[in-house]
Amino acid sequence: MINLLPSEEKQKLVSEKKKRLATVLGFVLFVSLICLALIFLAMKYYILAETDSQRIVLEQVKKEQQTPSFLNFSAIIKDYNEKLGKLDAFNKKEIYLNHALKIITDVSSPNDLHLTNFSITRDEKNGIVKVGLSGISDIRDSVVAYKRSIESTKDIKKSYFFPQSWINPINANFSLTLEIGPNK
Repeated sequence: MINLLPSEEKQKLVSEKKKRLATVLGFVLFVSLICLALIFLAMKYYILAETDSQRIVLEQVKKEQQTPSFLNFSAIIKDYNEKLGKLDAFNKKEIYLNHALKIITDVSSPNDLHLTNFSITRDEKNGIVKVGLSGISDIRDSVVAYKRSIESTKDIKKSYFFPQSWINPINANFSLTLEIGPNK
């Protein structure tokens, strides 16, 4: 087909075609924006409805928490939590007396050696138990044998016999301190 129209008419037709295309594209864009706005509006109302329902649920839960039975139960839980905290603090400060006593009684001692005093403390920082012992023995050689037994015990970290323990050869009074490692 041959287009016999003058060039002015041809340009006019092309510009009208471009105007119609721009109008159609503008209309499509306008409709798309309206649809997007409607989608956002629907999402807004959905979110508002959900927040209202969650607010109602929250208010119901708050009302349930104000009942006397719930408040009583809450007070009981707080009381038990305080007691458990105190028990935990006490347990951390506890001196494991049975562990220290087992180590001391497992040390072999001569028959004529008798303990008269016993004290025990715990070092808070590193968990070492410090034991103080004093006693009497018929002869000093028994105290020396007891000292060797203590030094050969692996659980006793340090032992110190006071100098007056070695003065009397018979009826020897002795005093010593021990450090026992933490209970494992």
